[in-house]
Amino acid sequence: MGDKKIVRGASENCHTEDNSPKYRMVGNDVGQESPTHRSFKFWYRDFCSSLRANAKQSSLLNRLRNKCAMTYDLFPRPFGERVRERGYLAASLLSRLAAFTLAEVLITLGIIGVVAAMTLPSLVQNYRKSVVENKLKSEYSLISNAIRMSEAKNGSSEDWATCDEDSSFECTKSFFDTYLAPELKTVKICGNDNKEECWTEPVSLSGKKGYLSPLIDNKGLTAILSNGTSLYMWAGGQNSEAAHLQIWFDIDGPTKGKGIIGADVFGTITFFKAREEIRAGTFMQGCAKLLDVDNYKNDTEYGCSKDVDTQFAGFYCGALIEQNGWKIPKDYPVRL
Repeated sequence: MGDKKIVRGASENCHTEDNSPKYRMVGNDVGQESPTHRSFKFWYRDFCSSLRANAKQSSLLNRLRNKCAMTYDLFPRPFGERVRERGYLAASLLSRLAAFTLAEVLITLGIIGVVAAMTLPSLVQNYRKSVVENKLKSEYSLISNAIRMSEAKNGSSEDWATCDEDSSFECTKSFFDTYLAPELKTVKICGNDNKEECWTEPVSLSGKKGYLSPLIDNKGLTAILSNGTSLYMWAGGQNSEAAHLQIWFDIDGPTKGKGIIGADVFGTITFFKAREEIRAGTFMQGCAKLLDVDNYKNDTEYGCSKDVDTQFAGFYCGALIEQNGWKIPKDYPVRL
């Protein structure tokens, strides 16, 4: 019995190029391959084979050959293939999701519709409240500042020439041109012959007309400001303790909105001289009398309530908002 000569690298237990696990990986594949990946794999196999043929010529090529053999089957596939094959990442999950049925879609749309029907009215109402609050405060500030700036040019308003009870439109127009026109940006001023182009007579909270009609017909001036607000004004109480200026304004203009006192029509009054229970200055209608909140709501003639059955119902609504910090109260009687 001759001793077998063990040749290093020839034993079945030795890892050679033919039986080493790292070489047996070559050619193995998991899952399906696309034609593109398969073509590249064949090219890569030829490349590895060329390295194997020339490995003896250089130690560097020999190392590259080994790396080539180990990485041949580990070469990354295109991203989409790897995701589908290995079953992870969001694309794999999305591809497995089932589509909604028609019934599920209809139920979802129905729920959305019910929620919208419940929430949209309150959202619209809150938005409208915000618009009224901001415009009301803005118009009040505009009128107050116009009077202050005019006083700086024309002296104290106590000495301004107002009109008497029997004055005409011309007297009001003269007052406006002298004291207010330079401070208010108007785009149109209307007279008796075209007053409907600048102003639409509003109704009170009780639905009645009457108070503003004779004033506008006989001596009131109507105009449209550059911000779209329409106004009516009249200066009365000629040179007496009762001298005052009334300005009513429609925040929506002459052709839009509800045309209801307390909803989009409000009034200011300026008393040029203080007298008993009346303060001098510019106020929302009613505030000059220093009334409390209950009076603004429940006054039987001017109160901000639908229970007041007069042509003046709603006159104090602006004062009620002013006294509430220019915020519409939750129990406000007018739906905006």
